[in-house]
Amino acid sequence: MDVTMQRARYVRLFADAHGESHFDDVEIELAAGGIPHPSPRRQVFCTMQGEYEVTVSDGTTRRFPKGSLLLLEDTFGKGHASRILDDLLILAVTLEDE
Repeated sequence: MDVTMQRARYVRLFADAHGESHFDDVEIELAAGGIPHPSPRRQVFCTMQGEYEVTVSDGTTRRFPKGSLLLLEDTFGKGHASRILDDLLILAVTLEDE
């Protein structure tokens, strides 16, 4: 299966073992080819720029353009597959488990 990898970037602010605060520029790879997966945690996505689509295991696909909110709670099971359609900027907020 040919899976196109896309990158996500963010800045991490953290404290080291001595209590010193530091910035870290982080870049991770995201599978953009539609590999089904559950959400790693409960979270809310707010689309700030661009558009993406999500296909759930029952076969339904929805698009999430700028201004959309998505609450991800499929932390087990067959999961979902995502596909980025445009230059994307998402605000992701992690939620506590219920």
